[in-house]
Amino acid sequence: MKFWTLPRVILVGLIVQFALAPLSAHALDPYVWYNTAQTVVGRHGSLYPYPPPPLWDYVYPPSWAGFLAVAWGVYAPLAPALQAHPLPVARLDSLLGTSINLGAPFVPDWWFLLLVKTPIILFQLATAFLVRKVVVERFGRPELGTRAFALYFLNPYAIWIGSVWGMFDAIPTFFGLLGTLWLLDRRDAYAGLAFGAAVSLKYFPALLILALAVGLRRPRGRPLLVFAGAFVAVLAAVSAPFLLVNPVGYVHGVLSPSNGATVGMLTVWTLAPLFGVTTLPPWAAAADVISIALIVTLLAWWIGQRASLTSDPGVWIDLSAIGLLVFYVLFRTVNNQYVTWILPYLAISVAIRRERPLFLIAVTVIALLFTLFTVDFYSFFLPILTINPTLTWLVPRMYAVPLLGRGLSLLFWIVVTVALIDRVRRARGYLGPSLWRTWWERLRTRFAPRSRPGSNPTPAPPQES
Repeated sequence: MKFWTLPRVILVGLIVQFALAPLSAHALDPYVWYNTAQTVVGRHGSLYPYPPPPLWDYVYPPSWAGFLAVAWGVYAPLAPALQAHPLPVARLDSLLGTSINLGAPFVPDWWFLLLVKTPIILFQLATAFLVRKVVVERFGRPELGTRAFALYFLNPYAIWIGSVWGMFDAIPTFFGLLGTLWLLDRRDAYAGLAFGAAVSLKYFPALLILALAVGLRRPRGRPLLVFAGAFVAVLAAVSAPFLLVNPVGYVHGVLSPSNGATVGMLTVWTLAPLFGVTTLPPWAAAADVISIALIVTLLAWWIGQRASLTSDPGVWIDLSAIGLLVFYVLFRTVNNQYVTWILPYLAISVAIRRERPLFLIAVTVIALLFTLFTVDFYSFFLPILTINPTLTWLVPRMYAVPLLGRGLSLLFWIVVTVALIDRVRRARGYLGPSLWRTWWERLRTRFAPRSRPGSNPTPAPPQES
């Protein structure tokens, strides 16, 4: 009997993720979710105050705030009965016997974390079902469906970002993949709605739209108008209330991530601070974004010229991956959670044996190691103390290794750069060995043992005629 059946994969994934959800969190982002929900729902404050008050870091489109509002509506009435409340930093310092600079005044409690992470986990599950559906129905490989499902749903880094860190990237990832599938089926209105929902959460699905529309040469004409109308309608619906009440605050809030304030993380830009570059002027940040859009457009157009002459059913996977890989290679700041965007496409490719699992393993391991070795002033498991303050012995101490962090950043950048080149070659119809295989063969040949001069190597056995 096969152990890893679909029900067992689902059960293991849900048990692991829901067990981690109330016990762990990033020090800053879940605090932002708590502060946003408490301010907007509990105190009837503004989602985009201008000028923003200290420690106000909600810099996302408004849709995620809707999830936070629902979570607060369940959290607030039940928190007193459950004795759930945040843990102030002063109390935390006394429990651990040391001063910890979290960058936030308190640690959100386990009950709030469980509620906020529940939709993230459920959308990761929904994305895994979409991945399975693609393999089973679009590629006609039902025997590989569970493999594809597990490659995404049990991916350690996807679990870490959603269930431990508490970032919501799984939700726009789901809508981006759903919109892609509807776009392929020429269901343009539904595709526009799905992509509108995705971009109303985070901006990266716009890269998928650009790569797919240019590479596949559709939608065109009236279908394009239908798609664009549905897309704009969603963005207008979620933005209009904030634009009408406080247009300056809204524009400042949703555009603040593009102001060029920081450089680095999982990118070659991690070297920039060594040369005294920690900020970019607005024109440079804008040029970075424009260059990404331009290169995605040019590559997708070039690939589309070849793809239109072939019947490759998976070219859309390569186009989607290329749109994201160009971003990873060129963008000034590649945060930890951005790595999860490409995981569904890698899971599909690996499951159907369109590519070897090397790249999927590499990005998972490198990103996870980078996340673990770039924190020193807090632990991801401090929320354990909101359950019981006597559980300090369960909270692991984490140490940063700056040199290792920079090395992992450069390694990640090299890996995604090679992966981008490989995908462009494959999408253009190049059937030769990948760069990974070529480099490995060269390395193996270079270090292979050589016969010494004068030695008498064993002759090869004669071949039969």
